[in-house]
Order: sequence, then structure tokens, then C-alpha cells
Amino acid sequence: MDTHTPHTPVIVYNPLSIEREDLVEGEINSPHAWKGIRVRDTEGNMLKCQLTRFSEGKQGFIFAGKVPSLGFAVFDIEEANDVEETNDSTFTITDGQMENAKYRVTLNPQTGDIKSIYDKQLSQELLSAPLRLALLPCKSTSWPAWEIPYSTLTATPTYVNNSDGTLHVSVAEDGPLRKSFRIERTRLGSTFVQYIQLT
Repeated sequence: MDTHTPHTPVIVYNPLSIEREDLVEGEINSPHAWKGIRVRDTEGNMLKCQLTRFSEGKQGFIFAGKVPSLGFAVFDIEEANDVEETNDSTFTITDGQMENAKYRVTLNPQTGDIKSIYDKQLSQELLSAPLRLALLPCKSTSWPAWEIPYSTLTATPTYVNNSDGTLHVSVAEDGPLRKSFRIERTRLGSTFVQYIQLT
């Protein structure tokens, strides 16, 4: 396999028996946070890409890559001085809501829960009730390391909401490939951070 590229090569493996085009997520060593990124395939075609988090000398990124079935593909990663712009008016994120061409996802501003997932193509709400982050007690006595009794799964859960007085909802990602909310809540002395993403 020829991994020579003009900049930094990234090798992606597809374990499926079909050709796959999907988001590829990775990170690259860097002494500083990047301002922008460019990704090319072996034919030199520019691919949609987006920077993610920079932490501890590693710059995160995602891009839309195509890889053959049970095979590998090589991509070229280059630091850029600008951010890729997108003119896709159907892919947006605003205060408490994000949507693409197919779905509209809406949060409850009081709890941080997902209160609606609306299918725009079917004109139909997909949720019968809000999606809520729940806590379940584990009271297994025989094999507590891995057994979860049925009685635990059917019990009334404790929901993670802002009842402890802390709720922070912010936009974590607003790029051409992925939008996401960061939701931070406290419950029973613990802090829970949840990311809700849409591609």
C-alpha cells in the first residue's frame, strides 16, 4: 500500500463486506490548535471535513470518506489557515434546536432532554415521549459485576435533569459535517455531560 501523500497520511480500514461512505473521526499530534483543515483522497479530490476538539497536543477532526469493502483507503490531512464554509441552509443549529434535510431535533430548555425528533420527509413526530437520561440502581447480589436483574430494568428510574439546580446547554459543534449540543447537568452529587449530535 502506498501511503505517500503531500502532507499527513491517514489510513482507514472498512471491515464491512460492502463499500462504505461515512464520517471518519481521528486526531493528529500538533503543538497548537488548528484554524482549519483540508482533506483529500488519493485522486486529489477535496472532501468535506471539520475540526473537533484540541486537547493535550492532539487536534481532532472528522471527514466524509469512502472506503472499499474489506479494504483500506489513504487520505491526506493538511492544516489550513481558514475554516471551510458551508452553504447548506437545511443543516442548521440554533438555540435548543438542530436540523438537517431529514430530521429536526428539539431540546427541552428546562431539562436538557430531547423532547422532539421530527421526520421532515414523513411529516411525522418520531417520539411518543421525551428521551431522558435515566439512572437505575444495581442491586444484584449474585454477580454484581455484570448481572442486571429484570426487576431493576422495570423499576421506576431516577432521571438526570436539572433538579439539583445545574443545567448548562451550549453548542459544541457547528460545522459542515456535524452539529452537536453539549449538555451538563448535576444529579445526586455527580456531574453528567452529554453530547447530542446530528450529521
